[in-house]
Amino acid sequence: MALRIGMIIGSSRLFGGARDLALDIINSILQSPHRLTVVFVEPNDPALSYFSLRQHNIPTFVLPDTFCGTYREICKKITEPPFVTAFDQLKKIPFDLGFSFYANWLPPAVIGLPRFGFINLHPAPLPMLTGYEAERFHVLMDHRKSWGTIHYLAEKFDVGNILARGDTVELPEDMTPMTVYEQLITNCIPALHQVFDTFALTDKPIIGESQNETLRTYATYREAVRESVIQWERDSNRKLDCRFRAYCTANDGLTLHAMINQQLCEIVNMMVLPDHHPNSKILNNKKCVPGQIVGKYQQHDQFYNAPIIKTLEGIAVVKIKTETK
Repeated sequence: MALRIGMIIGSSRLFGGARDLALDIINSILQSPHRLTVVFVEPNDPALSYFSLRQHNIPTFVLPDTFCGTYREICKKITEPPFVTAFDQLKKIPFDLGFSFYANWLPPAVIGLPRFGFINLHPAPLPMLTGYEAERFHVLMDHRKSWGTIHYLAEKFDVGNILARGDTVELPEDMTPMTVYEQLITNCIPALHQVFDTFALTDKPIIGESQNETLRTYATYREAVRESVIQWERDSNRKLDCRFRAYCTANDGLTLHAMINQQLCEIVNMMVLPDHHPNSKILNNKKCVPGQIVGKYQQHDQFYNAPIIKTLEGIAVVKIKTETK
C-alpha cells in the first residue's frame, strides 16, 4: 500500500548557508510510492512557498504558537483553548505515519494521532549524542566517523526505539556543524525510505530496537554552553581548532569565549600555530604558561595587533570582539 505521511518541520534545521534538506526529503517522498498528505511548518518557513508542495497540492499549514517553543513552554500551553483547537484540527487530517524533522517537542497526544506514531531522523548515533546540539558535538569531540539514526518519537527527546541507521560517513578534518548536518542527513535518506517501505509492507507498527541507556551521552544546549569556553591549561591545539569550528562557524547565537588578561572575551577568529612555527620562538621561554599573552601579532592582515596566547602545544592568535565581565 501507499503510506500516508504527515511531516512536521522545525526551523532549527535552517543552518546559515546549508542546503535545506527538508526540501530534499520532501522531493524524495514525492518521487516514491508513498503519499505526503500534509506538511506542518513554523511561521515564515521557506517550505510554505516551496514549488513542489504547491505543484502537488500538498496541504501546508503553519504550526500555531501552541506547538512552538521549548518543552516547558509547550507543556504550559497544552491545556489552553488554542492548543485544544489546533489539536482538534490536526485530528481531522488522515495520515498513517508522522515524520518529525528538526521539530520542537511534541506532546504524547500528538505523537499518538497517526496509527503508526511519529518517527524522527536524528543526525547522530543514538543513544550517544542525544539532543539538539549533535552537529556541534561531532565537531567538538572530533568524531571522524558517524551516522544518523531513525527512531520513534517518545515523550522524552531521542529515547524511542531505533528503526534504522544511516550509512557510516567519513567526516572531514575541517568539518563544521553545517557540513556534519548535510552529510549525516543526506546519507540517512535511503534508510528513511526503507523504514517507510517496511511500514507500508507490514501495515502495522514496528517494534524496533530499544536503546541502551548505559551508553547515553548528551549534546544539549546546556552542555554546549559549558563547552564554549577555551581551557588553555588542557586544550590541545587540535581541541582549540575544534572549539573554534564548533562555535565560530555556526552563527546560531552561541559563541566561543576565553579568559584573556583575567577577563572573559568573545573570540571571533583564531589561528592556532604549532610550537615549531617561526612565530612560536618565544615559547622557548619556560616561564610562559598556557593562557598567557606572549606578544602581539604584527603581520598586516586580519589578525594585526591581535594577542598571541601561549597554548599547550604552541600559540594561538585570537581576534577578540568584545569583553564581558
